[in-house]
Amino acid sequence: MAIYWVAGFYLKGSNPREAKSGKAAYQPLTIARKSKIGYNKGTTAYFLADAEGNTWIMKGYQLGMNPAYSLAKYNANRESHFRRLPTGWKIRTKVLDQDLILVPENGIAPITTDENLCAYDKTGPLYRDYKP
Repeated sequence: MAIYWVAGFYLKGSNPREAKSGKAAYQPLTIARKSKIGYNKGTTAYFLADAEGNTWIMKGYQLGMNPAYSLAKYNANRESHFRRLPTGWKIRTKVLDQDLILVPENGIAPITTDENLCAYDKTGPLYRDYKP
């Protein structure tokens, strides 16, 4: 069996209790990563937009240790799961009108998490010009 290294990171305050509280949420950080992440044209993607106009695409949906809802239930009322969204931040979904391939420049990838512990990659500069 082959094992592939993708990325490693440690969120500020990410011990299990603090992670569950969302203390590290919405705080952009960088990780060392050389791998590509791709999203196909026609895919429904989930986004955060920060107060500076950066767009972040969800790459990891978190169910948690004791899932209270499925992805279908999350999608049905997504806005209700964002109670601590910082001022100026927004959430949205979009069906991608072209493929989106994220390739970190120099092996550095900007990422963030939301209060639900879902993980996001930054789009646009440092990856490629397409910013959905």
